[in-house]
Amino acid sequence: MTKPLLLALAYIATGWLGLKIPYVGSHITLVWFPTGIAVAALLRLGWRSWPGIYVGAFIVNLLIGSSWLLAAGIAVGNTLGPILTVAWLKRAGFHQAFDRQRDVGSFILAASLGMMVSALGGVANLHLAGLVPLESAGTAWLIWWMGDTVGVLLVAPLLLSFTRKNAEQLSRHRREPLLWALVSGPVVWLAFLPNFGQNDHLPLAFLTLPLLAWAALRFGNAGGTFAGLGFSIVAAWGTATGHGPFYMLDTHISLALLWSYMAATVLTVLLITALLAERKQVEETLRESEEKLRGLYELSPLGIALTDMQGRYLEFNEAFQRICGYSDQELKALDYWTLTPREYETREAEQLERLKQTGRYGPYEKEYVRKDGSRVPLQLNGMLVTGPDGAQYIWSIVEEISERKRIERMKNEFVSTVSHELRTPLTSIAGALGLLNGGALSDIPEPAKPLLDIAYKNSQRLILLINDLLDMDKILAGKLTLDLQAQVLMPIVEQALEANRSYGDSLGVHFVLTQRDDDVEVRVDSQRMMQVLANFLSNAAKFSPKGGAVEVAVRKVGGRVRVEVTDRGPGIPDAFRQSIFQKFSQADSSDTRQKGGTGLGLAITKELVERMHGQVGYESEIGKETIFFAELPVVEKAAV
Repeated sequence: MTKPLLLALAYIATGWLGLKIPYVGSHITLVWFPTGIAVAALLRLGWRSWPGIYVGAFIVNLLIGSSWLLAAGIAVGNTLGPILTVAWLKRAGFHQAFDRQRDVGSFILAASLGMMVSALGGVANLHLAGLVPLESAGTAWLIWWMGDTVGVLLVAPLLLSFTRKNAEQLSRHRREPLLWALVSGPVVWLAFLPNFGQNDHLPLAFLTLPLLAWAALRFGNAGGTFAGLGFSIVAAWGTATGHGPFYMLDTHISLALLWSYMAATVLTVLLITALLAERKQVEETLRESEEKLRGLYELSPLGIALTDMQGRYLEFNEAFQRICGYSDQELKALDYWTLTPREYETREAEQLERLKQTGRYGPYEKEYVRKDGSRVPLQLNGMLVTGPDGAQYIWSIVEEISERKRIERMKNEFVSTVSHELRTPLTSIAGALGLLNGGALSDIPEPAKPLLDIAYKNSQRLILLINDLLDMDKILAGKLTLDLQAQVLMPIVEQALEANRSYGDSLGVHFVLTQRDDDVEVRVDSQRMMQVLANFLSNAAKFSPKGGAVEVAVRKVGGRVRVEVTDRGPGIPDAFRQSIFQKFSQADSSDTRQKGGTGLGLAITKELVERMHGQVGYESEIGKETIFFAELPVVEKAAV
């Protein structure tokens, strides 16, 4: 109850002062400050404060001689206008601190719309009471609307922004506010109070705008809005009493000039403070982001370094220093090739070219020579950035992979050892099972034959696994040699189809050669090319529906020949597409796991084709088809 009562008293006091400078009759004034108080009260105190607005408006109208009925009717409009203004502001997500430019626009728009209702209600009641004739209603409504709107714009921001924080801001500038007041006094007198009697001195009013900017910049929203309110009061009083540059014989021009000035003061202050608040928020956000990034930069276990395009180290974190073994000053004075061995020069040039073309490089493995002379294996990724000076720099993330290399080496040695140790006994076991399964012993019981067949087939699978592991071991060790010879491709394709036909029959799938090129020659290792085609055909057969066909096509594509193997299986899942040619990769779904395989076939195929100067790839559409292909350069026949 206390807050609505205080609001009513504030409304009555400011309303009584405002009506001391009436402009149309006794009810319409140039600036109606109570509307600003009402809007601010609803925003800060909540909707329950509206009775204070109504009571204050009702009593003010009684004080100037209005009837009870007229005072009650005008008070309805005076209450409804601020309520609608606040409702629109809340719907727009308005911030009372005016810390965004959009808040300034929302505030001006909502105030203008809300005060239309207030003015309409007030003028309608005055007309019904016989105080405003119909022919004057339009002018009366415009003056009422502008007076209420300017009152909201001038007073509400001051009340909304006057907080303890703003008071502390003003207290920190004790001498400056006094200096501002001493400068403002003469300027305000010169701008609004002399009776010049001509329009030549109108620009003097805008001498106050620099003072408004000064107040907004140095004293914040509260100081700026207080200055704008004070200047507007003096301007309105001077105009109402026939003084200052806004007083003219033509009432419409006089009002337009006065309200334009008031709107300019509001916009100047609110926009300046909103821009400052937004800038402060951006700076604070940037500062917080910088602190987070700095923390990640310093605490990162990965080395991070900034270099220029000449390879000079400009900035780096502690992890990078630990990797290199050099101090801060030593690294900054270090030549790039002191850390990077010259043997990487060609690969460095390739990564630099990729960086210039795409803006990124890596992942790229190399070694650094540490200060103690030892070498450390690394994996690097980086990106190109442009500094404020327009120069280009390289950010690199450097990961030491000594442990990873050690584990990979142990794994490869283990796989190689196990594979070699298993190969000889497994071959013997498979041979013996093959003889037994082929009827070498005629007296094998019938119930044992299915078990022998299962054992034989699984021994063959184990041999394939061992062979794949040994091939991959040779590839990783760089010991895989190929006997590349120019030869016609089609006989190799036909041999591969024939060799794998029985495997397809066992799965209920047949192979079809849909396109051929009998003249094309390629430079390949025929046995390894058979292995490539066998991997493609066996994969296609495994994933084809029973009774389906696997199509094989050989056709020229420019200066290359492409061998395509197409199946009508389920397709390749999106999550698997990035790793399909990597070691031990298989689609991780239950239906594909049942198909078996080592997960090495496609990885080996890729290595083999690339060593024959070709490339592999695939095209897949879920539920329709998958095409795996190998492209090889064509050997041009010499002219006869």
